[in-house]
Amino acid sequence: MNKEKYKDPTAEYAIAEAEKWERQQKQLEEKHGIKRGDVIQIIQTSYASGDGKIITKKVKARIKALYPHVVQLQLSNGITRSPTYWELERLKAGGGTDGQGHSGTIPGDKRGNP
Repeated sequence: MNKEKYKDPTAEYAIAEAEKWERQQKQLEEKHGIKRGDVIQIIQTSYASGDGKIITKKVKARIKALYPHVVQLQLSNGITRSPTYWELERLKAGGGTDGQGHSGTIPGDKRGNP
């Protein structure tokens, strides 16, 4: 009911959906052991343009939201990233997210550096 005593289905629907979203977030937080607002440290990998060396740096990221298959992160520079939970574990550990080790390799080169 609104202040004029008329039924307001839009507001009731919005409140129900907000409560449903909060319940879903709580379930996902319990399932994956992370919470919205947590600041975690991930390791980003990039490649030097000249010699192809791998550059890794630690970056802080805040968990913004959890979804059934991905987690939304906001990096310290403002960029939003949404890795899967598996990729998030790899980023926290410092590994790549493609399932292959890249230590000492150039992108696209499966042989490694001689």
